[in-house]
Amino acid sequence: MNKVLSAIVLPLAALLTACGSGGGDAAHGGQTASIAVGEPSPPALVVKADFIQMARASTCAQLRNRLFIIDQKQVLWDRAGNCADASYARTLHGALPAQQLCISGAMLSGLRSSCTDQSNLAQFDTMLNNLEQPDLGLGAGHKVEIVNVLPADGASLAMEVLVQSPYTGIDDARTVVLTDTAAFEAVWNDWHRILSSIHLPPKIDFSKKMVVGITTGREKSDCRSVSVARVGVADSKLAVQYEQDRVDPAQQCIAQYTSPGVMVVLDRYDAPVVFSRVAPQQLAFSRIATSLSSIPVDRPAANVVVKDAAAWAQLWSSYSNPGAPLPAVDFSKSMVLFAFYGVASGCDGTKLDEVARVDGKLYVTSTDTPPGPKSACIASFTARGAMVTADRSDEPVVFISKRLPAPTI
Repeated sequence: MNKVLSAIVLPLAALLTACGSGGGDAAHGGQTASIAVGEPSPPALVVKADFIQMARASTCAQLRNRLFIIDQKQVLWDRAGNCADASYARTLHGALPAQQLCISGAMLSGLRSSCTDQSNLAQFDTMLNNLEQPDLGLGAGHKVEIVNVLPADGASLAMEVLVQSPYTGIDDARTVVLTDTAAFEAVWNDWHRILSSIHLPPKIDFSKKMVVGITTGREKSDCRSVSVARVGVADSKLAVQYEQDRVDPAQQCIAQYTSPGVMVVLDRYDAPVVFSRVAPQQLAFSRIATSLSSIPVDRPAANVVVKDAAAWAQLWSSYSNPGAPLPAVDFSKSMVLFAFYGVASGCDGTKLDEVARVDGKLYVTSTDTPPGPKSACIASFTARGAMVTADRSDEPVVFISKRLPAPTI
């Protein structure tokens, strides 16, 4: 990591604030305290609510927004969003949001990292290099609490479909919110009790994740199903929208008992959960053949709606390989929906597979299917994304991301 002299800390913090990363500074008059790691002054303990308020106010944290509370004395804020500049940042605070000790962020000019006291850089680097470790690499003598900050109202949350089937062992209609191993395993075992083979419950880290599920009860018809259409945020609550009994018109229903159910894994949030049934109206769309550039490799995921020729030309030149001809689009009748999934090596199992209208909004759903055991995946970096055209609309567009279970064959 490039270590820049502490003289750049204030300019860097100011730039990051412009894209939503410096909420603590702005709220406290732009003052950055020079405080040694582990010695906040005045002596204080972290007030979690103050940091959550700061993080939720960020305008550039759509992709990631989490807090690591360290020994109730410091907070590492890790956030990322769809911003042209300062697209992500990690900031180490003292016990107060105003106390910025170290900062690392991605600017248009490159990655920058610094601390007000240069002796803290080594420990800061340790945290950044161990963000997925329970102790941030600090050792067992430190207590680290992870807080996923609930996004702003209207946001959509990524979900992983854990299990979905028309045949479960749960005969009653219910919704469940599972935040600990014992409760989850009890539901899992009820779900699989009618099967002759053993299905061990998967291991889920409930310090970071939670599970929500819906079962629709036992009835005599096999044309029954349930799926989670979207998980979003509304009125500072998790809003789980689910769809029931989508039937192919060509399908013939058989009079046999089914008891459909679905469970999905989400990032854990300490917020109330509300369930509602929706009836999506499927909309036609056409795919655009893409030639996406894999440079730069750290380009973040993005979702874009394009409704005019100038914006279309700009989008195409920004994401496509040089020289790729610009497809013609009649923007008097159509619009372009672009879901960019990032640059990665391996199998590209992500596709945009549905556009639907739900309660006056357009839902654009992408699904990611992990590779099966016999898949042959390339090692080179590949840009992944999808562009489609749909009938032009002024309705709000909501992009949804689902991860499906991996194939077994």
